[in-house]
Amino acid sequence: MSDAGLSEHWSADRLKLPSQIAPDDYVKALLASVPEERYDHYRLYPATDKKGWQEFRRERLRDALADEETVFFGDIVDGLALAVGCKLPSWDLNHFGFPIAKITWMVSYNLAGASRVMARLMDECMAFLASRGVKLIVTRVDGDDLANLHLLEDQGYRYYENSLWSVMDYSKMPASFERPNVRFIEDADIERVLDLAGRYQYSRSHYYCDERMDRARIDDMYREWFKTSLRRKEPVMVVLDEGEVIGGIVYRFQPSLSKHLGHNYGQPHLMMIEPRSRGKGLGMAMFQGSMYLMSTLGSTWLDTGLASRNHPSARTTITSGFRPVYEEITFHRWL
Repeated sequence: MSDAGLSEHWSADRLKLPSQIAPDDYVKALLASVPEERYDHYRLYPATDKKGWQEFRRERLRDALADEETVFFGDIVDGLALAVGCKLPSWDLNHFGFPIAKITWMVSYNLAGASRVMARLMDECMAFLASRGVKLIVTRVDGDDLANLHLLEDQGYRYYENSLWSVMDYSKMPASFERPNVRFIEDADIERVLDLAGRYQYSRSHYYCDERMDRARIDDMYREWFKTSLRRKEPVMVVLDEGEVIGGIVYRFQPSLSKHLGHNYGQPHLMMIEPRSRGKGLGMAMFQGSMYLMSTLGSTWLDTGLASRNHPSARTTITSGFRPVYEEITFHRWL
């Protein structure tokens, strides 16, 4: 999508600006401001092009501006575009039975007056979400972005989770990662892994830690995510103990990220293992064996995020050669 034709894909209902700022001028400023961004998730990822993260960020901004479920509140300060972007996913409404919003963009800079403008944009966003009947807002912010972290605290958001994102280079993967008890999923395994997905997720994730969330619906959410992965034909691997499937792990490829950074990135995003099988090294075997299988599919780098309090998974990633590059903090606010 060209920047010149971008305005055809959004309406005034989804881009809220001061009356003196023309939408086209704002969008151009938003995309032009990218090199000044200090907190992008992918800025420190390994890449063949050190500026590749910038075009990937512009692509994600364009996609968000064209997304009918996303609304932007923006302004321009000293030529740099500030933004608060929120998304109201229909999937969450249908699954949980009440509207949930996600603040997906908080774009600010170290400028005089920027904090005041961001507070106003956040107030406008919150009023809009309340008018739409939203009950819960979830957002994630870079752990170094103190200005926006403090803004969220001022707005009444509550902390729920720290996540560390790490990367791993397959060229440093030892041959021992090939595990005979880890293989790709087969049709006969699907019902078993579906059951595992809804019963044995990490129980201290931010949704599970929020006492106002229905745990049964969270369990069902993971089952639905697994079904979605199957429909999308994402790579799924299982680990066996004495011939029985006792765990599974789901990956996704990231073609847009790979295109801009020059490495073929893959990402594990759903993992489950039976508690009675823990303590035998099977979690490590599943993780490392699945990494080997991903390398056979052409992935050259992996990135993965996990809660910092999930110490067993942290040990697994460190032992497997991952190195941290990014931290994000998750907040909830109930309206």
